[in-house]
Amino acid sequence: MKKVELVLTGLALCLSTVSTTVRASSISNWWATETPGAGMKQNGDANFAGSAKLRNQAFKSIKIAGSGDLEDIVVEGNIIATGRLEAKRCTFGSMRTTGKTELEKVTVNGDLDTAGFLGLDEGIVKGEIKVNGSLDIKNSVVQQVTLSFESGNIPFKKSKTKTITINCPDDLTKKVTVTLDGTTVNGDVVFNGSAGIVILKDGGKIEGTVINGSIEK
Repeated sequence: MKKVELVLTGLALCLSTVSTTVRASSISNWWATETPGAGMKQNGDANFAGSAKLRNQAFKSIKIAGSGDLEDIVVEGNIIATGRLEAKRCTFGSMRTTGKTELEKVTVNGDLDTAGFLGLDEGIVKGEIKVNGSLDIKNSVVQQVTLSFESGNIPFKKSKTKTITINCPDDLTKKVTVTLDGTTVNGDVVFNGSAGIVILKDGGKIEGTVINGSIEK
């Protein structure tokens, strides 16, 4: 009887240890502490026709002809998407998207090229961001932003960038505005085409100059 009790006690202790390990892993922040791709299922080049819902995998490259819903994905090379794309806690080599693109806690090690809307929250883009459409950047660190834009406001909130270039038509009746809300631009803000306006809010600042535009506070 004592031998059986000892075995059962040891088994219970083992199960308790496994349970604790699983709980600790589920709440760990891999984004901050682990190498991207570590412990993930490794894949090669992947093509998806239609919608793609991907979780906790690594790829050499991805092409999605349709909508994409990605979480905890690592792509060593390029990701190309021709529909709405939502990505959270992902790392990409570079990106080219067409459609609405919403990124949260995403790192792009190269360029990000979007035709449509780009939303970036808590992101890092080490290359150039090129957007033909509109964007909303907040809580992010980026290198260079080039935007082709026709009207309205372009918001940057609590972010950092080196330069911002806005390409717009010469004959706009209403000026394009760039709002730097708690955002620092280390270099210049350039308006190509019609003159624009930079609005500084809550500590927003430009360490370079505004070319073909003015500053309002």
